[in-house]
Amino acid sequence: MAVDVVSSARQRSVPGQTRYLVAESSDHAASLALKLAAAASPRVILVIPDDNAYLDSPVALRILARAANRESISLALVTRRRRLQRAATIEGIAVFPTLSSVPRDQDPDALPSPVQESIARLTSAARQSVSWLVAVSLAIVIVAVIALGVPRAVVYVRPVTDRLSGTVRVQVSPDISEPDVTRVLLPGRTVYLLVQSSGTIPVSSKDHPMDGRAVGYITFENRVNDRVTVPKGTDLSTFSGVHFETTRTVVLDDHPGATAVVPIVASAPGAFGNVSRGQIVVIGGRLRWVMVAVNEDPTAGGGPPGQPIVTPWETHKLLDQVMADTKTKAQQRLAESLSSDEFVIPESVEITPIEESFDHAIGDSASSLGVHVQSRVKALIINRRSLDNLVMQAWHPVLRSGFVPVPNSIQIGTPAVTRVDSTGATLDVPLTATAYAEVNTDRIASYARLRSPAAAEHDLARLYGFVAPPKVTIVPGWLPFAYRVQVVVDMSVMPTTSAASKS
Repeated sequence: MAVDVVSSARQRSVPGQTRYLVAESSDHAASLALKLAAAASPRVILVIPDDNAYLDSPVALRILARAANRESISLALVTRRRRLQRAATIEGIAVFPTLSSVPRDQDPDALPSPVQESIARLTSAARQSVSWLVAVSLAIVIVAVIALGVPRAVVYVRPVTDRLSGTVRVQVSPDISEPDVTRVLLPGRTVYLLVQSSGTIPVSSKDHPMDGRAVGYITFENRVNDRVTVPKGTDLSTFSGVHFETTRTVVLDDHPGATAVVPIVASAPGAFGNVSRGQIVVIGGRLRWVMVAVNEDPTAGGGPPGQPIVTPWETHKLLDQVMADTKTKAQQRLAESLSSDEFVIPESVEITPIEESFDHAIGDSASSLGVHVQSRVKALIINRRSLDNLVMQAWHPVLRSGFVPVPNSIQIGTPAVTRVDSTGATLDVPLTATAYAEVNTDRIASYARLRSPAAAEHDLARLYGFVAPPKVTIVPGWLPFAYRVQVVVDMSVMPTTSAASKS
């Protein structure tokens, strides 16, 4: 942008009408243009102090030159700054390094007195000193803030810990809808399913050669309080003298009424071995005095060797196979019926065959045997989250004096089922947790604040019974001490003692 400036040759000096203006350190081109307009003098000497940084740009001096030209003022600058001198010369403004170098006119009163010049210099120097003082003070404050606020002392302590363990007994009932913490009752829901399965097996197999001997099962019942072993080959017979023997060894539990079912085979081939249920009751040897026996199903398979005949062995084997398939299907169906966080109490699952349809009867001659079984499945289901919440509320571990539980340290184990019946179930739920000797972090911090790590570690180790010596670290490490303190309590150590607690 072109600026019309009256050149130095055209500027005229009017004796006795020169004005001297001393700029402030905060004056800029716009404020000085206003002062020039108010000077009401044809010649103005403008003194620029050294601490004024607003007039260093050529644009600022161009504005001053335009303002002086508009007011018909012959403008001259007094400044020691070479950059300002060069810029003024470019804009056609007369410039002098000192007041004494400015040409005097015939009005000596218009010039500032030596006292005024001294005061101006002192004022400029004072302003520079104050600026430096403020800058130094601000730097000191910043350093102090950094020294106190940035470094921190990190104190690592490892307190004594205890292992807590206990068991909560929970009663599961399908007759309630909400958990009861007072009585430790948990609601459950009973599910009923109908499952159908089918299967087929060959009548002749390696474990049952068709040698013409009749086969079946015998049921033993203990009559004494001792465990009784029935060896393989034990002799059994009917009152009419048809003899059988057991095909494997069995042990009866040590209480009266304990039973066991064992396969039997006739001693000789022939149709005479096919006897009705309840006929085999005689036990050979001394075992007759401690137990009783009876065949609850008829025996079959006695006749000409090599003829495939359906016997109780095949029906039992096929039913075992089909019921295993029924159990698998029942587990799949139960899993499909579960909602979120639910699980089935395994011991509560009951599979009851309600209809069995064999394609051949015992004693029939057939190469294979098939069956279709329809079973009813019953199970008790509970919510795992409700169970966990209940046992955590019902558990009240006993803590040593001065110890507090570690937050979120409770671990709930697998429930043990101790009872299942028509009214519900009983679960014993094991729990473990960790407690630690309570730590006064404020007091520990007071020993580490503005002290060296070695001194703090020495006092903390002497005052507190930690598992390991405390460790103090300054972060970052460029100061030997810190005002801020962070206490880190490490509770990951193995418990030093074990405390059992019951609900």
